[in-house]
Amino acid sequence: MKAPAMPKISMPKVDFAAITNEFKPLDPKDPGLWPVLPRAAVLVALLLVLLLVGWWFGWNGQLEELKNKEGEETKFKEEWLNKKKQAVNLEEH
Repeated sequence: MKAPAMPKISMPKVDFAAITNEFKPLDPKDPGLWPVLPRAAVLVALLLVLLLVGWWFGWNGQLEELKNKEGEETKFKEEWLNKKKQAVNLEEH
C-alpha cells in the first residue's frame, strides 16, 4: 500500500519591482507621507543599526567582563569552601 502523496505548497509570488517603485518617489524631508512599507523598512534598519552599535560599543565589553567575573566567582567559591572546611575542622586541630 502506497502512502498518499503530500500536497505541493507553493510560496506566494513577490513583486520586487512594485516594492522598489514604492521607494523611488519618497521625499526625505517629509517621511510622514511615505507609504507603510518604506517607513517600516527604515525603522527596522534603524533598529538593527542601533542594536549593532550598542553591542559593539557597550555590550561586547560588558560580556567579556562578565565572563572574567564568572571565572573569579568560581575561584572565590572554591576558596570559601576550603576555608569553611578548615573552620569546621578547627576544633580537631
